[in-house]
Order: sequence, then C-alpha cells, then structure tokens
Amino acid sequence: MKIILSGGGTLGPVTPLLALLEQWRADKRNVDVVWVGTVNGPEAQLVRTHDVRFISIASVKLPRHFTPYWFVIPFLAIYALVESWKVVKTEQPDVIVTAGGYVSVPLVLMARLFGVCSWVHQQDIRPGLANRIMSKVASRISVTFKESAEAYPEKKTEVTGNAVRASLLNGDRQQASRKFGLDPSRKTLLVIGGGSGSVWINKSVSAIASHLTAAWQVLHVAGPGKLDSVLASGERYVVEPLIGEGMDDAYAAADAVLCRAGLGTLTELATVGKPAIVIPIPDSHQEDNAFFLYEHQAALVLDQTETTPQVLLSAIRSVMESEDVQMRLAANLKLTFPKDGTKRIADGVLALAAESAAKWVRAETAKEMPKGTDETREPHEEISREREAVAMESIEDQLKRALCRGETDVDDVREAHHRYEAREDDPDRDADDGAFRVTHV
Repeated sequence: MKIILSGGGTLGPVTPLLALLEQWRADKRNVDVVWVGTVNGPEAQLVRTHDVRFISIASVKLPRHFTPYWFVIPFLAIYALVESWKVVKTEQPDVIVTAGGYVSVPLVLMARLFGVCSWVHQQDIRPGLANRIMSKVASRISVTFKESAEAYPEKKTEVTGNAVRASLLNGDRQQASRKFGLDPSRKTLLVIGGGSGSVWINKSVSAIASHLTAAWQVLHVAGPGKLDSVLASGERYVVEPLIGEGMDDAYAAADAVLCRAGLGTLTELATVGKPAIVIPIPDSHQEDNAFFLYEHQAALVLDQTETTPQVLLSAIRSVMESEDVQMRLAANLKLTFPKDGTKRIADGVLALAAESAAKWVRAETAKEMPKGTDETREPHEEISREREAVAMESIEDQLKRALCRGETDVDDVREAHHRYEAREDDPDRDADDGAFRVTHV
C-alpha cells in the first residue's frame, strides 16, 4: 500500500509522522511512503535521512494580522491546489496522513476530490486552523488528549495519545559527549527553541551564558538560520543549528531541557523522562499546552512576557540544582501523556489504507503507465470522474483569470507559472523532484 505523509514548515507536525514510519518499519509492514512538505522548511533534510522520497509544494499560511501578503494569498492558494492535484493524481496514495500544518490543507482537500482517504492527527490541546479545515473532509481524526476531541465530529474522532519515535530511547550519554564535544562529568542543560528555533530564547539564554557555564554546560539547538541570534560561545557552550538523527543522544546527555511548548517536543521529553522548563510562544496554542502541564505539575512553566534573564536564570537553577525537582517533574510529565499512541495511530492508518485500497486498483506505477492512459481507479461513491474534471477545470480557469489580470502584484506568480510549464515540457526533468515551486511572491 502507498501512504503520503504530509507536514512541514516547522518540525512540530513532522516528528509524530516519523514515529509512524519507524513503527511500520519495525513491524516490517510493506508500505511505500512519500513525504509532501514545504519548499524551504527544515523538514526536508530530516525526512531524507529516513530514506523517504520528498516532494515540496507551495504552502499558504494565514497571518494573524493584516499584511500585504493577504493580497497574494488567493494566487498562492490556487497554485497550492494545482500542485496538490498533481501530487495526488501522480502518486495515487491509499491514504494521506498529516499532523497539521498549512502545507497539508490543499493536499487533503484534493484527496477528497479524488476519493482518497485522509487521517488527521491533532497534537495540541487547542485545535489549529489547518486541522479544523481538514477535519471537515478527513476520514479519521486522532487526538492526543480527550480535551481536544470535542472540537471534532464524534463519529470519526478517537483519543489515541501522540506518536513519538521509539528510537529516542536509544540515546547514549557517552556518545553524545563525543558527538557534541561535551564533558560527561558535568551536568548539561539542553536548550531547544522548537523545530524552527526561537530568537527570543536564543538571546535570553545567551544573556546568562556566563552564569550557566560557570556551573554546568549548555547544548543549545538554535534553529536553522538563527545562529546569529546566539551571542554566546565557549568550551562549555555548544551551539548546533539543528540536530536530526542525533536527538536521542542529545536527550541522553541532558539533565534538564529548556524548550517551547510544542506537543511534539513535550511528548518526546515525556518519553525519555526529562524535566522541562517550558516557555510557550505568547498568544498561541502553546499556551494551552503549557497550562495543561502546569495544572498537572509536569513542568516549570514561564510566561515569556514576564521572564527577564534573571528570572530565567533563577528558574533554571531551581531545576538543575535539585535532583528531587528533576525526578518529580519528569515523573509527572510521563504520567500526563497517554501511552501507546504511536502503535494505535500506525495500526489505524494501515487499516484505513487497506480499506481504501480495496475500493480501487492502481497501475503498477504512475511512470510505467503509457502516455494517454488514465488511472485504473474505480469511481468513488462520493465523486465521479466527470465531477473531478469539472472541478479541475474550475481551478485552472481561476488560475488563468488570476494570471491575466495584468496587475504588477502577480508578476512573480506569472513567472512561477511559466517555470512550471517549462518543467512540464522538459522530458529530462527529474520526476521525483516534485511539482513546480513558488519560493516567493
């Protein structure tokens, strides 16, 4: 069976899907996996280390406040839908799985158009906009906590817990010392700003670096492109832009972790049993996650708007200097998260894929199909090929109208469209390179 995993922009919606991949491989399941993510996100590098084919498509994120970007959104949305249509038509998956992220929205919508099943996983306590949109057409929905289930249709929603990579338990402190240049005899504070990093955390920790390294050592994951915001260095202060496959060793080396409140990171900390100092992104869904941990005394939670370098240093000391505090926070964090989420979601996805595969027969591969030969897919009960053709014609008509307005604001969009047509006419292009890419507008 063939499964598309989709997510990116940050590593939040990526790591749970990698956990599913690990589970299928550990169970020796015969699954062909393709990943669909963003053009410039950090996920591509990490996904490719797992020997998974990666396809990038345009991602349309909705800003919280008005910006000129709002005028570009309709054009990018059309491009994203066209790219998603091409991916679903070419790859012919049995099911699409996502743990959130705007890049997945057009893909799941197009999957519904083709009659392809989709599985949406809700990690955070508060449902995000992308998941709320996709839930309308999703076949199945899983949630980490029961508190989130009421936001989705009851008949297709299940409380499963979150998916987490079992390989994180294989970390070794001595190996981490060799890999990152750490002193195995000193306590280590691991600083993580999330999959894309945090400038605020980078600058705040840098401001107290001399106090931290006087007593311990720091392993600081700054985030891709954010090394310049880390203003500290030294023998006991190790900075990495991003840690992919070595994250298990980084956790093994850590005595405590300073991090954001993304559910992916928090689930990993619960799995490896590490105490956490959590600073959620202000005015975001992370605040709900952090408050949930605070209620269960499962982490030391700080409010970014009220946290000065001195307050941050005091909080770190209260955890790093007390083994009792470390043990209590780690134990409570473990008890807070439902167990066996990875297995339950992985098996559920395979069951849904098998059900979907039974409804139609796929050609051997899209590349082997003779030119002009259509897929051998049977009509889905909710959509006919005639409706599919009409829907696609509507999308292309919208695209043409947008490109024919003659407005200077769409020049870059028009240029991207021309690049796409040129790629389609090039017989030597790499078919695995994905659809055309809109990098800026």
